[in-house]
Amino acid sequence: MLLALARASLRLQSHHVAFDAPLGDLQYVIKATGHQAIPISGANSFEGVFNMSETKHPSRSSSRFAIIDTGRELSGSPLTLLDEKGNSTETAAYRINYGSSFVMALQYTDAGPEAKMLLSYSQSHDPESSYFDDQTKMYSERQWRPIRFNAEEVRQNTLRRIYISSGRE
Repeated sequence: MLLALARASLRLQSHHVAFDAPLGDLQYVIKATGHQAIPISGANSFEGVFNMSETKHPSRSSSRFAIIDTGRELSGSPLTLLDEKGNSTETAAYRINYGSSFVMALQYTDAGPEAKMLLSYSQSHDPESSYFDDQTKMYSERQWRPIRFNAEEVRQNTLRRIYISSGRE
């Protein structure tokens, strides 16, 4: 195990990555063209991480070699990534495009269930919507939103109601 740790440390050093660098400094999501990069934590299961975040390329099933996006400034030293053949790529970071989507924490209390959740990719697909990247930013900042269980909480937090009719009377 110590040998594997030493190899990992040397690999990070060779790519100018601090051993304790936060994943959010090295990987990110861009929700749409022209939108800001949002730092994202998490990793793949082969790295021993439960919170999935990875880059999936259509022609590869592994995130070991990421799709490279050179349009992001890194906060620390430049990072040089290697492609699947071991060749150096441009200075870049991992652009995450796959991973956890619905995240929830729940506890049962004497007063009833208490839960928090978020949709890591946010709810709206419309880049003009305020709900397009709101929860993605919350996910990045490790913030949660409450799940509403009782009728009064739901009523107080209802944004709008939509009524659907079958057209029959």
